[in-house]
Amino acid sequence: MDQSTEKIEQQVEFALHEYPKMAKRLHVIFISLGTSFVLLAICFSIYILLKVSLSLKLILLLGCFLVCWTLISFAAFIIGMKGNNYKNACKLLQSAYVLYKQKVIKIEELLTYKSEAEKMLNDVDFTHIPD
Repeated sequence: MDQSTEKIEQQVEFALHEYPKMAKRLHVIFISLGTSFVLLAICFSIYILLKVSLSLKLILLLGCFLVCWTLISFAAFIIGMKGNNYKNACKLLQSAYVLYKQKVIKIEELLTYKSEAEKMLNDVDFTHIPD
C-alpha cells in the first residue's frame, strides 16, 4: 500500500469517526436552542404580565411569540438539516469504506464517495487531518 492510499484511508477513517460526533453536537445545539427559546418566551411573558398595561401586554406578547417562532423555525431548518446531512454523509462513506475494505471498489471510487459525502455537508466546515 503506497503512502497516498494510506493517507486517504486515514482521512476516511477520521471522517467516519468525526461525522457522527458532529451530527450529535448539531442535534444537541438544535434541542438546546429550541428549549432556550421556549423558556425565554415563558419568562418574558411572565415579565410582561407583571409590569405593563393590558394593551401593551398583548402587543408585546404577540411580538415575543413571533420572534420565538421565527428563531425556532430558523434553528429547526438549518441546524437540524446540517445534523441530518452529517448522518447521511457518514452512512454513504461508511458503506463505501466497507466495499473498499472488501476489495469490491478501488481507491479511486472511494475518493468519489468521499467527495460526494463532503458535498452532502454543504457549507459546513470539515477539518481534515493535518499533514
